[in-house]
Amino acid sequence: MSDRPKIQPQPGPQSEFLASSADIAVYGGSAGGGKSWALLVEPLRHIMTVPGFNAVIFRRTYPEITNPGGLWDQSSELYTPLGATPRQGNLDWTFPPHGNAISFRHLQHEANKYQWQGTEVAFFGFDELSHFTESQFTYVALSRGRSTCGVRPYVRATTNPDPGWVKAFLAPWVDREFPAPARSGEVRHFVREQGKLVWVEPGHQDAKSLSFVRASIYDNRVLLTRNPEYLASLKALLPVERARLLDGDWDVRREGLVYPDFESCVVAGEPAASPDVGGIDFGFTNPFACVWGHLDHDGCLWITGCRYVRQCTLPVHAEAIPRGVRYWCDPAQPESRVELRNAGHDAVPCVHLSARGAGGEKRTPILHGIDLVSERIRTGRLKVVRNACLPLIREAGMYRYDPSKASENPVDEDNHALDSLRYLIVGLDRGRQAPSPVVAVEPSPAPAIDDDDERYWR
Repeated sequence: MSDRPKIQPQPGPQSEFLASSADIAVYGGSAGGGKSWALLVEPLRHIMTVPGFNAVIFRRTYPEITNPGGLWDQSSELYTPLGATPRQGNLDWTFPPHGNAISFRHLQHEANKYQWQGTEVAFFGFDELSHFTESQFTYVALSRGRSTCGVRPYVRATTNPDPGWVKAFLAPWVDREFPAPARSGEVRHFVREQGKLVWVEPGHQDAKSLSFVRASIYDNRVLLTRNPEYLASLKALLPVERARLLDGDWDVRREGLVYPDFESCVVAGEPAASPDVGGIDFGFTNPFACVWGHLDHDGCLWITGCRYVRQCTLPVHAEAIPRGVRYWCDPAQPESRVELRNAGHDAVPCVHLSARGAGGEKRTPILHGIDLVSERIRTGRLKVVRNACLPLIREAGMYRYDPSKASENPVDEDNHALDSLRYLIVGLDRGRQAPSPVVAVEPSPAPAIDDDDERYWR
């Protein structure tokens, strides 16, 4: 009996994923299922026993590999006890006795996929598949895998629910409207004809096999024991993210009013205070929209004034809006900001920092800003004085997400005063610690030592 540790997955979806025979298997469907741990374990079945077997695991960007708690840190917990040698500068591990390697790489830019021409890799892994473009995954996963080591090239990936290309790729398992739904773990076969995915019967020439294994936080007993706060954090998310990351809902989308609870923050009166913060959306044919107000001692933002005027020059606006206020402005109008500053106003661009959602998905600046506004509404930290801000309140009753569902962004109309509010709140809150629960980094399960179980070392 070998004295090296035996790494055993948790019973249920994690074991099912690691036992899949499909050419491509995808694991996840909600947060907390132990996805990254399973992806890191998968190549271990061959890495120490098959000469010439090498593996590459991708994240979209380099920092997602090296950040604290990221793939590199998690791999250290798993690979060090096996006698693997790390090369952190190269982001790879070399394993005895054959010198096989597991490497971590990124595909930050679309062109990075071409760096894999001519490579010989038996295993490709993609952590958080929805972060990659379809062409990156298709090019690398379906055309770059080659092997002379005796192990047929194969691909494993993890993902959270996303309404984009990954949903279409996994339609038999995740799309409620798919005519022939597949069970979790079931293997289906596909080919591509003129760039389109076509589902075929087993044995079809050139077909690839695909499986999706659904998992949730409730399948991860180790995480629930070690970090029970993670479940509470998922439950505290905004409705769309909660549906995706806790319930594993692939069909939920942002729809209807962007701020359906806006009326809850509208008040009749205001405390006596001078304005010191504001936001501006520039316009001439479209309205120039400006809101201003102040933060009270509890951090609540009071919006106590609004200017909403068309066909008017900026010097006139500069005289009409309050002075002594820091205005966060539309970042696409640098000339207008300079003109305001020359008129004696403190006007700065609203710079959206790079943001990701609770499941790691990249947010557009608009959606990130909307989420910050929505969080203030949800937590009661936004108050809008009714009689002083009628254009803002009127827009809140009309600003909607695209009813065609072609985009997650709202329809670009009825939003000028709301954009000025968004610029203001992003300027205030983008670098602050969110007061609401934030989903923690999901810890990987500890390897279970089982000297009697050799299933994942063959």
